[in-house]
Amino acid sequence: MVGQSIINIKSGDRGRLSGFVADAFLLSFILLFSQYIEQTPITVLVGVMFIVVISTFE
Repeated sequence: MVGQSIINIKSGDRGRLSGFVADAFLLSFILLFSQYIEQTPITVLVGVMFIVVISTFE
């Protein structure tokens, strides 16, 4: 969520609505698709996390 907040600020957002929408989407995604998330290999999730870290520090 820190990465999402940084992306929102870089995009010009100053309100809280986009953060709330992102949180609600993430919560619904986890609740609805948890059976598919469990099948995703950890290495894929780590790769996505590294991409977020790299784009955050650019």
